[in-house]
Order: sequence, then structure tokens, then C-alpha cells
Amino acid sequence: VSGSGQWIGGAGLTNDQLGLFDPALAGVGTHEIVYSYREKACNYYDTIYVDVRAQPIADFNATTPLCINETGTVQFTGTATLQGELMWNLDGANIISGSGTSNLEVSWSTSGDKNLELIIDDNGCISDPIAKVVRVDRRLAAPILNCNSTLTSIAFSWNNAGTEGYLVSVNGAPPTFVSTNSLDLQDLMTGDSVTISVIAIDSGPCGNSLPGELTCYAVNCADVV
Repeated sequence: VSGSGQWIGGAGLTNDQLGLFDPALAGVGTHEIVYSYREKACNYYDTIYVDVRAQPIADFNATTPLCINETGTVQFTGTATLQGELMWNLDGANIISGSGTSNLEVSWSTSGDKNLELIIDDNGCISDPIAKVVRVDRRLAAPILNCNSTLTSIAFSWNNAGTEGYLVSVNGAPPTFVSTNSLDLQDLMTGDSVTISVIAIDSGPCGNSLPGELTCYAVNCADVV
């Protein structure tokens, strides 16, 4: 070959002899690259166009914490073109609405930390993955009540259903706060019946437990022989 040539382009062209092109230096957009070749008195030109696309950015917000079967949202907050494909990993979520879109409604039927991940494929440009955690809590079980009685007293107790105290109602009266898992009622008449309702307090997303109820009588039961 007796002629010589070189590549002519903008900021993205880093070697005009080898035709090396750096898209990071060029920036987003369509870039014209010309190859100029000269042999003797003749000049030849050819042009190519390099389309540099922006790498999509994966990011999202998710409702946390949630309760089992409570509906939460997962909302895309990153950047991508309308042709970008959002590839979600929702760790076993039930998708209520918006499957494959940028705004989903989801729930989980089990408790625990749910690991969510998003990757975007935007016309062949792949984003870096982004991962976030949603905590799913279980609603407290209703307290399980027991009682021991004498002719004039009843001692109620229940399991440690919660850690924030209890709302206790006696014979349908407005509930009062009790910090322990027991309630002693004295000065009763023999044969009196007392019904209490106990709700375990939970300030988390699931709220208070369902009530546990028990009716006991002020009687002195003999030991079974």
C-alpha cells in the first residue's frame, strides 16, 4: 500500500492512526468519525456514525417496614429511556399491580427481610444493580389467658405475647394499660364471674394483636384426687 490515512473525529477519538474511540470521552450523542485516505494525488473519505447512549441508572424506593399481606409500593426513581426494560427481583413478592413497570404494588405472605434488586437493560446498555431491603413483620398473636381462683379472688395471667405492654378490659369496661402479663382481682364475692380481654400492644406496622378473652369464677376448686 503506497497511500496513508488517518481517522478524524471529535473528543472521543483517542488515536487517529488506529481509530481508537472512547465513548466516555465522547459523551452521549451521535458522533461523526471520518477516515481520510490519500494515495498519490487522490483523496478518499468514508464516514461512520457512532451512537453513544447513556448508561441507565437503577434506583428505587420501597415501603418498609410492612406487615404480612399488607400492600406496599416499589417505585422506580432512576433514569432510563422509555425503551428501558426494568428487571426486578422482588424476593417472592405477590405483585398486586404494575408487573414489569416502574410503579408496583406488592405484598409478602411471610415475614423476614426481603432482598429487592433492580437491573435495567436500556437498548443493550446495562445498569449497575441496585439492592434494597424491605422488612416484613408478623402481627402479634392474641394472648393466651389462664386463671387461678379462690372464693374471693381471681388471678389472671397470659403468655408474653408482646414487649410494649397490654390493654386489659375487665367485664367490658374501657381498657387500661398493664405493663406485666398478669392481673389480680381481690375482694370478690364467691361465685362472681369476671371476663377480661387482653390486647398486646405493638407500635410496629402490624399494630396491636387481636384480643384474647377468658371468663373465670371466684370459686375454690378442690384438688382432683
